[in-house]
Amino acid sequence: MMRVLYVGSGLCSTQSMAAKLPKHLMNHSAGVEVDVVVPHISGIDEGEGKLAERLVKCDPYVDGAYHHVTVLEGRRDGHIRTLYMHADCLVNGLGLNDDHGIRASVVYAHAVCAWLSQAARAYDVVHCDGMETAVIPTIMRKFYGH
Repeated sequence: MMRVLYVGSGLCSTQSMAAKLPKHLMNHSAGVEVDVVVPHISGIDEGEGKLAERLVKCDPYVDGAYHHVTVLEGRRDGHIRTLYMHADCLVNGLGLNDDHGIRASVVYAHAVCAWLSQAARAYDVVHCDGMETAVIPTIMRKFYGH
């Protein structure tokens, strides 16, 4: 079984690639298990039901401060395991056009790496979708290589 972690910058639309690709992989490719991780943006979990809080320490140090990030778990479409990174600085989304969006993107990237370094399951492939998540492989190698 191949395990893939799909790191998205958001699932704001059922028409987005982040919403469609994991389901397509799971439905059409035998032996592939896909989990999704996204920032917990306002309204992103509509229709999810109660999200389970995972007891994972995920407090990245960015811009001279620790940002407490909570990992929440749900199931999209009833079967795709979806992890939501929740922090105050992430609720308005990620972006590269202003300081808030850039800071949110960096906090999210560090939170994903911190979570991955202690995740109970190992992944064969970590796919980072979008410009906001492109820095994750570099952060992972430099700060979480252990």
